[in-house]
Amino acid sequence: MHRYKAFLKVVEVGSFTKAAELLGYTQPALSQMMTSLERELSMKLLYRSRYGIRLTPEGERLYPSVESAVRQYDAMRRSADEISGLATGVVRIGTVSSVSAHWLPQVIRTFWEKHPNVQIVLHQGDYSLLSMVEQGMGVSILVELVLHKTAYDVAALPIEPPIIRTLAVVTKDRRTLPLAARVFIDELMAQREQLL
Repeated sequence: MHRYKAFLKVVEVGSFTKAAELLGYTQPALSQMMTSLERELSMKLLYRSRYGIRLTPEGERLYPSVESAVRQYDAMRRSADEISGLATGVVRIGTVSSVSAHWLPQVIRTFWEKHPNVQIVLHQGDYSLLSMVEQGMGVSILVELVLHKTAYDVAALPIEPPIIRTLAVVTKDRRTLPLAARVFIDELMAQREQLL
């Protein structure tokens, strides 16, 4: 499945170098993966040039099936994780520095006491975080004002009671979040009283 996910990322960013960096591979290793995938499927999927990559006609026809297979695989992994309990996982949280410095440490510490093998990845920013959420790459905790007058396709989950500034947990769709992220949100909501 790693090769299929890598194929999607290469097409998404249009570059082996950028995709390798995002996926944590070296560029030659990623190139080898694509060559191996093309060999397995007995067809050329990508045109490579110094200007980037683009799909071949065969690659264009196969791309939707690869996307579907990766989505189904990820859904199956989430189901398996839910069945076996939350042993590992990654929660990607996008937030502004004031929230990550003053509010999240206590939430993360409590979460790690219950789920020590879950990795937390923090991203700092503002509107760029909404793009991350919209792409289904994590959750965001932002000041609610950031959400006004934006065209992002995300859902804001208000935190009640309000904390000085109104904060909201933002996700693309809670139902499709990885188990680790859903459990983190539940822990966050359970601790909201102590954070006031």
